[in-house]
Amino acid sequence: MKGDYLHIGSEQFILWKERSDSEVWTSFLKGNKTAFEYIYQKYVDELFSYGMNIRSNRSLIKDSIQDLFIDLWNRRKYLSVTDNIKFYLFRSLRRKIKHLIERDKKLYDEHPLENLSFVEIVFPFEQKLIAQQANDERKMKIKRSLLRLPERQREVINLIFFEQLSYEEVSEILSINIKSVYTLTWKAVTSLKRNILIISFLLFVSLM
Repeated sequence: MKGDYLHIGSEQFILWKERSDSEVWTSFLKGNKTAFEYIYQKYVDELFSYGMNIRSNRSLIKDSIQDLFIDLWNRRKYLSVTDNIKFYLFRSLRRKIKHLIERDKKLYDEHPLENLSFVEIVFPFEQKLIAQQANDERKMKIKRSLLRLPERQREVINLIFFEQLSYEEVSEILSINIKSVYTLTWKAVTSLKRNILIISFLLFVSLM
C-alpha cells in the first residue's frame, strides 16, 4: 500500500516520528503537507490490515483508505484535534468502509466464508512470525481459526490484542457499549481456546 500514493524521505519520517501525536495532527490541520504524508506513510499498512478484518475485499479497502485521506486533507480545517491518531483513523476508516458498502452494495459484494482462506490478510503478530520463519502450516491454522470467528468478534480481537487499543477505544470505534465489547471478547476467546496452546507456542518461539 505504501507505494501507491504518498511518500516522504526517511529523515523527514524520523523527525516527525519524534513528535507527539497531537503535534503531528495539529501541524497537519494547519496544512503541513509533510505531516499529512507522514501520517499516511505511518498508518496506511495498519489501516489496510484492519480494513481487511472488517471486509475481505482488497478493492473496497483500498478505495476506502484513499477516500479517507482525500477527505482528511480536503476537510482538515473542520476536523477536531486528537492526541491519538491511530484511534482517530481506525474509527474514521470503519465509517468510510460502511458508507461505501451501503453506497455500492453490488460492487463490493462480500466474499463467502469458504473463500476467505485465499484472501491475503496480514496480522501484526503474523508478520513477526514470518520474520522468525515460523512453520507455514501453523500460521495457516491461526489464520483460519481467526477467520472462522464472526465478523464483529474478529474485529474486536484484532483491535484489542493486535492493535492494542483499549476497551473504551474499541467501544467508540464500533459504536457499542463497553459491556458489549467485553462480551464479544469473551465469546471470541472462548471460540479460540482450542488454538491458544498453538498461538502461545508460536509467540514463545518467535521471541527466542
